Amino acid sequence: MSELTVKQMLIVEQVPVLTAPQQACLLQLSTQYGLDPFTTRQKLLGNGLAMIGQGVKEQTEKIADLLGGVALKVFNVAPTRPRFAPERLRSLEITADALILTTQKREVRIEPGMKVIGILADISGALNDKVSKRLLAHSFYRGTTVSAGLDEAEIRRIIFMHSPVFDLYILGPKGGPVAAVRALPAKFDPTGLGKRVGISSKGNLSALVDLVEEWSNDFSLHTRFGLSSLPGCKIQSPQEGNDWEANTLRSLVQFGWLMTDLAEQGPRPQPEPAIEGLTPGGVAAGILLGRPDLAAGGATQLPGVKEVAAAIDEEISDEADLKSDDSPDVDSGLPLPPYPVKETFSWRPILNYGAGVLIVLFFLVVESGSAMGRWFSVGFQSGVLPGLLGIGCFFGGFNLFLLKRRIENTPTSRIRSLAMGMVEIYGRASRQYALVAPMTQSPCVYYRVRRYRRDSRNNWRQTSDTNSGHVPFLLEDSTGRVTVDPRGASISGGVSQNGAAGQANMLFGLRGESNNNEKWVEETIAEGTSLYVLGTASIRKIEGPSLQERKIEKLRELKLDRVAFHAYDADGDGRISAEEWQTAREDVEDQVLRASLAHKERAARQEDAIIVGRSPHRNRPFVIAATRSETHLTRKYLVWSGILMVGSMFFSLWGLVAALNYFSLLR
Repeated sequence: MSELTVKQMLIVEQVPVLTAPQQACLLQLSTQYGLDPFTTRQKLLGNGLAMIGQGVKEQTEKIADLLGGVALKVFNVAPTRPRFAPERLRSLEITADALILTTQKREVRIEPGMKVIGILADISGALNDKVSKRLLAHSFYRGTTVSAGLDEAEIRRIIFMHSPVFDLYILGPKGGPVAAVRALPAKFDPTGLGKRVGISSKGNLSALVDLVEEWSNDFSLHTRFGLSSLPGCKIQSPQEGNDWEANTLRSLVQFGWLMTDLAEQGPRPQPEPAIEGLTPGGVAAGILLGRPDLAAGGATQLPGVKEVAAAIDEEISDEADLKSDDSPDVDSGLPLPPYPVKETFSWRPILNYGAGVLIVLFFLVVESGSAMGRWFSVGFQSGVLPGLLGIGCFFGGFNLFLLKRRIENTPTSRIRSLAMGMVEIYGRASRQYALVAPMTQSPCVYYRVRRYRRDSRNNWRQTSDTNSGHVPFLLEDSTGRVTVDPRGASISGGVSQNGAAGQANMLFGLRGESNNNEKWVEETIAEGTSLYVLGTASIRKIEGPSLQERKIEKLRELKLDRVAFHAYDADGDGRISAEEWQTAREDVEDQVLRASLAHKERAARQEDAIIVGRSPHRNRPFVIAATRSETHLTRKYLVWSGILMVGSMFFSLWGLVAALNYFSLLR
């Protein structure tokens, strides 16, 4: 079989974040070789090794040249099928010229100068879980785009905390493994370690790793088993069957032989000419011309194309500069949510709770048969209370109908062209702060948690009600995005979940003692949810020092800076006269004014300049709803309005008939 027809495996060492040339390379791989850019990007990001694809050497060599040209470490190998598995280590001995490892069948010598490949792995899968949780915390909770990896020391610490396995592959002078040894904690005699021996079996295994590294001048240790997305190298869990451990160890053998193949080949050299001049503008120009083969720089040599590519690159560079100015530390992620502030007094919650208390009090009094209960009975017999209920239902239904009409009559606005005042917008919600729901630990733009406790009568009584109404979020459509302040809004359509106190968190595997006498109900609006918002758009008030305060601060700084202060000593007498001080004041005032004008001239981002929230006029509605469309929302309001109107007619008719009977007007 020809070498060019042998199936090659293209493997790349993953990186935490892609550079601009690497992003451009994804586009070129898509146009030239049909590789999906999103899938390829996911394979390039991470903490281990990933297989980009398989194919004949002629094709994989070209892809490897492109990836190597953008500073990626690439391997193009034909994987060797494992010929034998590592033998179990029983004991070891240190001699003057070799480290002797005794297995079940033979002795394996490690002499200085030998090439040794070490695989230190955790077969329990805890390392993979740790990296996944950290990535989840950074990507979802903190909102960062950089892959949060672990350093080598932390990886080794996690491995030794769980189920470590240490495999050794000794390579022969002609290449390929000639022997393999597997060391397990507490499964070998550690006395041969000498002074390194300790009372911990895992500590002795760690000492063995260090000892092998000292004896072999050419030693490579791989700790990314389980983190690497490679075929046949998967860690199985106990839920996948009783033979999960044996299958994982077989995968570890496959990973070890593959690492020996990579060690023999070594990373490919990075060819400078093959990718020289690769920029996003050059790639875009090549695609526009229908010549993806020229995307690596050749397209920019054609007449008129160079200017187009340069303009695209300049635009991308300007955007990157703006992003770096807005967020200098990309790894910092979203800021923490603000603390709740004390809201202004409102009668609405008092009326809502008061109505509920009166209804409960009514039923309690009626059951007790007291004098007040008789008054309530008279109220129902005379038709007064049914009439009041009818009036309440009428006003509730009428308000919902008016709200429905307000929604239908308010035109939907694009976020970029928002006018001040009552607006109706529709878009996708995204977090402005690192807000996480307290019970389900899910990233969200809004949550409400109600806690309940079972009382002596076996009834659930609400003990607390908290929400994140004080935390603003962003709403964006295809034209832009704007800040939404949910305080005082009527919020509906969130996802509701409930559970008992101490219930295990499915996402993080937390454990706790369940309390059957307590429960919680959590409503959340997840990030990415499509939201309808009817509210009032206004200019956000930016707090800061006034011009006079900034001028005073500048003069104070000038006095503290003796060199700058004495620069105004025009006559050189060592003193600042009144005229010289006036000159200093005028210069400082001019600097403050120029800085203020420059700040105003810079176009502020819309989400920083405009906020949609509750109107100071209480008669204007403020609605936030997770809904598919405006029609779906208005239909819901129409249904509830109709139900309340029917209820109003029922209670009114009841009250009328009861009044006529009570006063003997019906004969």
